[in-house]
Amino acid sequence: MSNYQKVKTEFERLFEVYKIPKPTIIRKALPTDPCDVTNPPSEVRINDLECEEIYQARHLFGHYLADLHATDDDKSDLVADTIAKLLTSAKIAADTIASMIREDMNKKIKLKKI
Repeated sequence: MSNYQKVKTEFERLFEVYKIPKPTIIRKALPTDPCDVTNPPSEVRINDLECEEIYQARHLFGHYLADLHATDDDKSDLVADTIAKLLTSAKIAADTIASMIREDMNKKIKLKKI
């Protein structure tokens, strides 16, 4: 089972990183909740799931963003901008990794020629 406090800490950190207003209440899920629950902007309930905590927090943040976009017109541009930033960051990371792999391969090719 996932650790509630680890999920909550990472979930709250994501609000700070992406400058999204935090929900008023972040708490453990109710016994009747089958999974995590998002109800922007007021409440998020975190369930014990069979997954890694950081993944669960990021997954929950994604649900929160989607729900916030759908329920709050004033925040829809903020959500869209956040998604654009996430995609840009992912592309930069992928380009950096690809460049490092190319450099490494070029070094290995040069060594084989010697």
